[in-house]
Amino acid sequence: MPHDVRTARHRDPMRRSVARGVVAVALAVTVGITATPAGAVTDLAGPTTTVAPSADPAPATGGAVAPPASPEPAGTVAPPASPEHADPVAPPSTPEPAGTPTATPTPPGTALEEPSAASERGRPATPGEISAPATTRPPASGAGEPTDGPGQVPGTPSTALGVAVEAPTGLAITDTRPGGGTISWAAPTGGATPTGYRVELADAHVPTLEWSVAAELAADTRTTTVTGLRTSRMYLVRVVTLAGALESEPSQEEWLDVPVTRPAIVTLETVEVTGRSIRLSGWAVDPDTGEPANLRWSVDGEPPVALASDGLRDDVAAAYPGTGAAHGFAVVVPVGSGPHDLCVHASNPGELLLGLVETVVCRVVESGGSGVGELEELRVDRLDLTVSGWALDPLGGAAHVRYTVDGGTSPALLTTDVDRTDVAARYPGTGTKHGFSTTTRVAVGVHEVCAWVRVGWRNAAPSAEAPIGCRQVTVTEPVRRLPLINVESVVATPFGARVTGWALDPDVTGPITLRVTGPHALDAQLRADLPRPDVARAYPRTGGLHGFTAFYPMRPGTHQVCVSASDDLVGGPSSEQCRRVTIVDERLTGNFESLTTSGSTVTVTGWAVDPNRVSMGSLQYTVNGVETGDVPLDQPRPDVARLYPALSGPHGFRHSFTVGPGTRVICVSGSEWASDGGINTVWLGCRGIDGASPPKDHPMIANIESVAVTGNQVTYTGWALDPDYAGPVRLDVQVDRGFGGGLSTGIPRPDVARAYPGTGNLQGFSQKFTAGPGTHELCVLGPGDQRLSCRTFTVAPNRLPLANFEALTASGSTVTLTGWALDPDHVGAIDVHFYVNGGWGGSVSTIGIRSDVARAYPGTGDQHGFTRSFTAGPGTHQICTYAIDTTTRANTPMGCRTVTVR
Repeated sequence: MPHDVRTARHRDPMRRSVARGVVAVALAVTVGITATPAGAVTDLAGPTTTVAPSADPAPATGGAVAPPASPEPAGTVAPPASPEHADPVAPPSTPEPAGTPTATPTPPGTALEEPSAASERGRPATPGEISAPATTRPPASGAGEPTDGPGQVPGTPSTALGVAVEAPTGLAITDTRPGGGTISWAAPTGGATPTGYRVELADAHVPTLEWSVAAELAADTRTTTVTGLRTSRMYLVRVVTLAGALESEPSQEEWLDVPVTRPAIVTLETVEVTGRSIRLSGWAVDPDTGEPANLRWSVDGEPPVALASDGLRDDVAAAYPGTGAAHGFAVVVPVGSGPHDLCVHASNPGELLLGLVETVVCRVVESGGSGVGELEELRVDRLDLTVSGWALDPLGGAAHVRYTVDGGTSPALLTTDVDRTDVAARYPGTGTKHGFSTTTRVAVGVHEVCAWVRVGWRNAAPSAEAPIGCRQVTVTEPVRRLPLINVESVVATPFGARVTGWALDPDVTGPITLRVTGPHALDAQLRADLPRPDVARAYPRTGGLHGFTAFYPMRPGTHQVCVSASDDLVGGPSSEQCRRVTIVDERLTGNFESLTTSGSTVTVTGWAVDPNRVSMGSLQYTVNGVETGDVPLDQPRPDVARLYPALSGPHGFRHSFTVGPGTRVICVSGSEWASDGGINTVWLGCRGIDGASPPKDHPMIANIESVAVTGNQVTYTGWALDPDYAGPVRLDVQVDRGFGGGLSTGIPRPDVARAYPGTGNLQGFSQKFTAGPGTHELCVLGPGDQRLSCRTFTVAPNRLPLANFEALTASGSTVTLTGWALDPDHVGAIDVHFYVNGGWGGSVSTIGIRSDVARAYPGTGDQHGFTRSFTAGPGTHQICTYAIDTTTRANTPMGCRTVTVR
């Protein structure tokens, strides 16, 4: 049978929050205001009150439905609770001056009379009241003094014969409906005996909060219904206790949210459990529209399902005339074992779109039965505890699992979402999703894990659960394993360095976060979350996302870049992996191409690039050696862009300025970062005006465009020129700050010739040399060992050959050995030496094509196979082979085999 009934009404929170924001501002302005002029509250629309509130009736389960109480017409007041009570707005019964006539009480049931003048000081004006200057009450007959106590401000809360007037308590809004709502309160807990109460309202939608009297009521009144208010608005409500001529401070304030419509009414009359289903029936009505109440039913929090309300209910129709007779509903809901939360939802569809109101009536019912299952396994991986097993509802309903560790707070309920065909075979018709598994972090020590199965409503009380077992497990202190980091490369560019590698924490499945530190206050986080299947194969159970790569801007110079990680399990940093990288100080280069004059206006044109900066903003110009202004680089130069594809433009300049009369020498220069952190000035050239002779000897220009490394062989290409000479030039080469020979240009470069007219077209060069393992710096020098262009390159450490002595066979007296070998630093065949019984046997070259080996070691060619035969006498012979390194002539032993010649 049902054992819990819950009813909820939901309102749109947006209107309430906005209105409260308006009220908060208004309250800040009006603190301390207790009286306002009549009519100051807008949109109250003359609220009226009914002492006896009306309420939405609920038809009795047995049949007849009582009709609802109808609200009084606007502008009237229902009769007070007893006829002897005075009119609420009549003056309080305090002593009047001699000869003053006594006010006559308003007969019960008549409309409130509007007083002709403002009431006592401290009370807000009632609607329609004429505001007049506040005056103190005349003294009592013969007294000659105000009735307020000594030193008291007239009209403020007071005391009567030393007894304070206390405010009402327990103010509440008990019902809302279009146009108003019902207000209730409790009498003061002490103080002077009340002679009445005054209900006050303030509209929250006006800029300045002002209070208006909604009603003055008899002393035994505890509830009233306010009507005539505007819908979809919010009002503040408070109540003041009256005690003769005195009054209390206002009560606490409450919100009256006047709805556009009243909520639908739902009565759930019967709930019957029959086997694996529950039948529910009742009625529903929308009291405002008379339309069907848009019913839906739901069970255990699942999405609601439509429910027809087409049953004839004359009793409901009689209680709610004009709403039709189709209000009854009945439905059979299939359920499984255990308790279930059955709800009926009712609303008007149009109201739901506005987010206004919805009625939800719920009952928790018990259908009987319980779940079954088993806590099968506790598995420990360092500090991670995995709990697994199975659970189900034998009737096919939903099942969830709750577990605790050492009796602590239970984590979230587990869903049985793992296929268990073995369990499904034992419980046919229940599906296959019966397994559960979860992992949690625990401390070192002995732990007890217990589990329960919960069928039906997942939010039911734990008393509805069935235990499925307890197990103990011991967790020992794990061996600390720090993260692994491999910085595979730090590649320099003219603008910075790219860091690439992989990292993982052996105790963590998934990516880890790294810290990268370096020059120029570099301190950044880097996530190792790129796919690295090779690393995943080497370190299973850590996931497949371990790679990282990132670019960091750096100025020219030699820098150290370090990558580190913190251990997620035991804390503390790992050992850093650091690499050194050199950002070559590439010289700013360009060409001051032309200077033209028109009167006093000088126009200079040309271009410039700084290989150490992606883009440049401007150059500078001087007149007769005095720096005068900037030359913006704002002209497209596609010819220069082709020479420097990594740099973003524009690279060209065309700038005009004025000069005075006389001879002038105009020079253009640029600034660049120096490797020591300073700034260098690079002159692009000078030109004269009116016969001035600019100095010659422009600096030479060079650019190493590429450096390619194959094994220990280095090939570099580029171009160089002398702006003052048309033809090839001779330059020196420097490797690691030592002399590296010379070079001469002579390869046609029409692209460079177009950018530097007048220098010929043989500006290109290409040269080769060998270098040992490690990172090296290559520079092209101009006159005076001026470094015109530099590049860094890396020669991998020499790697010994890889080889496999695959077979040794004998046919008669002929012995044949086969296998493969390669030098990872060399493309092509290498030598293999073999020894017979400890003595020299001969040499063979790996000229055989081995595509399988080539696929495993790309970049080394495909000539890796060898076969060699020789004659041997009878007996057992030992053959040993060695692969020979092409660079050092060192060897890699390939092993020994024996063969018997018969």
